Amino acid sequence: MSALLAHLQAAGWAPHPGGVRRGPATLLLTPATFHTRLTLLDVAPKARGQGLGRAALGDLTAAADATGTRLVLSASPFGPGGLDTPALVALYSGFGWRRIGTDAEGAPVMARAPLP
Repeated sequence: MSALLAHLQAAGWAPHPGGVRRGPATLLLTPATFHTRLTLLDVAPKARGQGLGRAALGDLTAAADATGTRLVLSASPFGPGGLDTPALVALYSGFGWRRIGTDAEGAPVMARAPLP
């Protein structure tokens, strides 16, 4: 996961406990044996609706492709005012994530293999 974080930092993301942050957007990442889990993508409420979450996903997927990192997440809403589950699934699908199951809370689990 260190290569993934280094790539994100080279793209302008600052180190943050558990991940990286750029302006009002935060990515929290958890290393696992064969993948890295995106545990949180958050955009501050006042900055939502400006494409910052989409930009963060673009940076994350570019870094994953560059470093050969497989990504996994649970598509579950975070906090009031965020996207609902169907909107999250649609957003992630647009970046190449595919549904691979359901987590213990019933949220869709999605994965993304690095692209060449």
